[in-house]
Amino acid sequence: MELMKERRDRLQRGEPVRAQLDRQPQAFRPSPNAQRFELPPEFYNLTAEELKKEQQQRTELVEKNAMLRTKAMREKEEQRERRKYNYTLIRLRLPDGNLLQATFYAWDRLPALFEFVRESLVDGWQPFEIIAPGGQKLQESEEVTLVECNLVPAALLTFAWDAAVQADIAAAGGKSPTLLKPELLENIQTLS
Repeated sequence: MELMKERRDRLQRGEPVRAQLDRQPQAFRPSPNAQRFELPPEFYNLTAEELKKEQQQRTELVEKNAMLRTKAMREKEEQRERRKYNYTLIRLRLPDGNLLQATFYAWDRLPALFEFVRESLVDGWQPFEIIAPGGQKLQESEEVTLVECNLVPAALLTFAWDAAVQADIAAAGGKSPTLLKPELLENIQTLS
């Protein structure tokens, strides 16, 4: 009984253990079938139910846009949409065609993304750029969240080495090394 009391006291005095997100880093090789993309003609034919649903969504959108709303109302609605997701899945397209994937909290800041990428690369010390879907270059120094960059619930980003540094390496006779660390390449999978 004394042992149980001692353990209970120890548990009550203890600090809570905070869970940490496992980023689950994965590397993917693109499928050779990814270039061929054929859909049967019936894919483009909509059923009556699909047409009704689409018309209803458009009607609701027109009504919503016709309603006068203040800036505060629009911002509040955007905040509600942003809070919908706790996590985001980020895929990074690398110059060699492979993809690097990881899970982040939606409220993680951009430096966390850059740090993850740096830790996944063989030559993480070299300067690089990450380009968002709209062609916008993400800046590591910005303290904005992934939600604020519209990278939630998922995003496909593009990785590029700094062009000036790569030109210097090529001029010195250097070759382009393997991008990802061996432990990621050991478990690389083909993306279907």
